[in-house]
Amino acid sequence: MDTNNSVDTLEDQAWDRTIAVNLTAPVRLMREVVPVMIKNGGGSIVNVASKAGMSGAVAGVAYTASKHGLVSPRLQQMLCSAGANPTHLSKDWGDQECGVEVQRTSNSL
Repeated sequence: MDTNNSVDTLEDQAWDRTIAVNLTAPVRLMREVVPVMIKNGGGSIVNVASKAGMSGAVAGVAYTASKHGLVSPRLQQMLCSAGANPTHLSKDWGDQECGVEVQRTSNSL
């Protein structure tokens, strides 16, 4: 999908497809399942970001941007505000949250 293009050689079609598959689809899926998980008292979502989510020198610009998006602090913060509890998948990724566990945390959820 990503042919390791730098920003000056990246074509729009490659960018659009990579972002759609690696970032848009997981976010849309989370949007649909988090309310169901909250209603049912919990559940788990695992997003896979690879090392490209933590380093800008591992893959092409589109792939790296899409994986950074999955582990972004802002996405994690938004999941927390929806009642999710981001959790670690790999100790090798330091403090970055890479998975999501949804638990009912209050009666307002």
